[in-house]
Amino acid sequence: DKLEFDQEAFERSISILGTVIQKFLSKNAREGREVLSFVGDRHGSKSTHEQMLAEADPEGLLVPEEQRFKKRHASRKPPSILIRKVLDERASR
Repeated sequence: DKLEFDQEAFERSISILGTVIQKFLSKNAREGREVLSFVGDRHGSKSTHEQMLAEADPEGLLVPEEQRFKKRHASRKPPSILIRKVLDERASR
């Protein structure tokens, strides 16, 4: 039997987890510290982690748009490739 998708439970979960992320980001904010997010979906639709981040930081004050990245640069490629590239670029500034 197929389990029905519960949209209300999904939205409640996104809200709860977004609050957890918001508290974490706020508590750990420090001058000069950047938070980089690697949760974006390459295919246009928002991943569940993107939805949580949007809930946590709707105005992009804690994690600005320029600090938000996709999970990976290509299908079937490990996220570490993109993460390393971004970190290397930022370290060379």
